[in-house]
Amino acid sequence: MTLRSIGDLMVPAARNSAQQPNPARPNGLPGRTASQSASPALPTKKDGLDAIRKLPPLPMVVTKLMQLLQRSDVGLKELSDSISSDPAFSAEVLRMANSAMVGAMSEIRSIWQALAMVGLDRIKSLALTVGMRGFMGKNAGTAVLRQTWRHTLATAIIAEEFAGKIFIEPAEAYTAGLLHEIGRIALIASNPQKYADLLSALTAGPPNLSELERNAYGIDKCEAGVELVRKWKLPPLFERVISGKPEADPELSIFDCPALIALSSALADALGLGLLPQEEGFDWKAECERLLSSMPEADRNRLHCNWDDLQLTVASRVNLLDSDASK
Repeated sequence: MTLRSIGDLMVPAARNSAQQPNPARPNGLPGRTASQSASPALPTKKDGLDAIRKLPPLPMVVTKLMQLLQRSDVGLKELSDSISSDPAFSAEVLRMANSAMVGAMSEIRSIWQALAMVGLDRIKSLALTVGMRGFMGKNAGTAVLRQTWRHTLATAIIAEEFAGKIFIEPAEAYTAGLLHEIGRIALIASNPQKYADLLSALTAGPPNLSELERNAYGIDKCEAGVELVRKWKLPPLFERVISGKPEADPELSIFDCPALIALSSALADALGLGLLPQEEGFDWKAECERLLSSMPEADRNRLHCNWDDLQLTVASRVNLLDSDASK
């Protein structure tokens, strides 16, 4: 399955500029040319990994929750107890649950009540969203990190919408969607201005963001994401999602969670929730159809939907979660 994503685009061609004459030094000696001047050394992979390791850890309740969600036999009480074990975390989940239940007859006051009123799958999603949002810390409001977060939410929501149609557990798909850009979120969180400068330099030609990330940070988003998944001891599935490694058989690729996340991420871009702005006159519906056409026919028929309805669903849920984050 071939999908277009911002990480697959080409590196912008370097600009050629005429060499300017070198001004003389005050003592009359010729100055050093640009090629003779010492260039600052690019960061190494060790530098990048060291920066990632200094980020705050994911709350223990979130890593435990992610591990629980890989079990098919997890019960409501076990899930409720796990979320409730962290008072601040559970309070945030309850606040989001009440936001999702605007117009309800009564306020939701416990995780157990939330599970009954909002539903198991939605509470799983809200809990994971709270945990991932907390990882961004004080930098959550920066423009580049917020845009990446909105793309992450959109990917998770699309994956959750499609998962049941292709025999993937929706909660697993949502979790994978939230994690697929965790490496980029970590790079931005470690130095938001550096990433903003990286994007602002994209003025000529389509970018290869992976290469630009390595030049700026020493590692790219995939390397950063894999490092975090291993650090948090999360299931190997999420490492495959971040690395973008589908199953070997292309006819079965859509049944593979990494392939579903790749498709969902590309659809999020098409819906206008990508990291890079769309070109003027971009036909987003045609792009959605093109992306779906790469699927085997049986899977294409299962996944086909009304794109306007999907856009409305994704936009409303992203806006709810994102606006709640700003409170």
